[in-house]
Amino acid sequence: MSKSSFLTCSDYLSAVAEILSRYSFDVQQDFWFSGGLLDVYGVCRREELCSGAVVAVEVDCYSDLWRCIDRVRKSGATYKFVVLTKPLGMALAKHQDVFVVRDLQEFEDVLRSVLKVSDGYQRVAPMVIDEVVKQRCGDLDKYFDGFGVPNDLRTRARKLLLHAYTTCYVLYRDREDAYGRHLGEEAVGNEVAYNILSQLGLVTLVRNSRHRCKRVELVNMCVASVEAEKHIEYIVNDLKKLINECGWEAALLAAIEEVFFERLSSFEPEVSLTVLHDEPSHVEKSHVNALPVIVTLAVKALKPLLKDAYQRFWRGLEELGLAFKCYEYIRMLPEAQRAIAKLIDDKVAEFREREELAKSLALLNIVYNTFPVNTEQKQESLQKLLNKTGFKLEDLAVIFEALHRQGLASRFINKPPYVIIYDVNAFKKAVIEIIEQLYSQAQQQCYGC
Repeated sequence: MSKSSFLTCSDYLSAVAEILSRYSFDVQQDFWFSGGLLDVYGVCRREELCSGAVVAVEVDCYSDLWRCIDRVRKSGATYKFVVLTKPLGMALAKHQDVFVVRDLQEFEDVLRSVLKVSDGYQRVAPMVIDEVVKQRCGDLDKYFDGFGVPNDLRTRARKLLLHAYTTCYVLYRDREDAYGRHLGEEAVGNEVAYNILSQLGLVTLVRNSRHRCKRVELVNMCVASVEAEKHIEYIVNDLKKLINECGWEAALLAAIEEVFFERLSSFEPEVSLTVLHDEPSHVEKSHVNALPVIVTLAVKALKPLLKDAYQRFWRGLEELGLAFKCYEYIRMLPEAQRAIAKLIDDKVAEFREREELAKSLALLNIVYNTFPVNTEQKQESLQKLLNKTGFKLEDLAVIFEALHRQGLASRFINKPPYVIIYDVNAFKKAVIEIIEQLYSQAQQQCYGC
């Protein structure tokens, strides 16, 4: 068995990036461009070694081969690669201007050939693979096979592992009488699954005094990450079906937000925390943070329209074992975010090309969330949004002209507080109505396009 068989999708991406780095490329993973989400994008930084080349690489983890080829072709890179992670039942060749390679070593071989690297320059793929494999912990079945664990117990243990990896898994909860006196603990989780994982040294228990319970904590995050990627690969067709049923907009919104607060979630236009702050919050630290700011704001503006689809999508993620409950919230499996982003990137690219629509929705989101500008914090937030989006006050004035004609706001001026809102509730309702009308009209115009 080759060492590459131990690698997950994330390992492949890291290995490709490292190989390119050692051939003097400045590398970016998860690179959003006009054609979608590219796995790895490298720009030459040493003319004498890589001849000013630009390299685009797709790894066929969640997309089919032809979609990967189409994506790298749209990148406009000097050299375009698709790296396979599994055997392919067809002849491999250069597909016009795209190299399809069977593994990481062949990727390096072709790279050296096109760059005309001399034989004296050391090959790096074997070293990179060794480094990745040393960090690779294997998968859960390797543990199970050694002890002959039955399949039904493997399924239960794997589900507990992914749950604890994604969010909290409560195994025991305190029992109390009517007077609040402690009566011991009761099992509310799967004790058998925990015992199996515990004896394998993969999990332990920690006390949560606030919630009066004991929850499972992972000892080995690496095994859980491997299991997560294996699980996504297993159910990827079901995930595609869920996205088609609920819509790419709801899927992207869920991937951006990562967490669904069942009782606390509001369905109003939102400004992403990653837009307002240089560092992403824990809640919004995801693979889709590289999205253009205007696209993120535009999709977040659609949240009132997506309530039903958004909730259905989260329920579907739970059913697929891609999201798990913890107290009052549901959190998405971290690896699922990237898978969703890859599966819908063509839709996002199409949406991004409809520049006027995206800009209008983003502007309406800014108007909804920053006006009235009656505090220094609101003024600071507005300025940050204008700086990051490239919008100007004149763009906002166009939006407010329509609201002024409806008698909801004064005329717009070019200094704080910019405008007086007469009835804030009516103003916000009107903005949402404009968002709904705008997107509804855009969908009708694009029907069948």
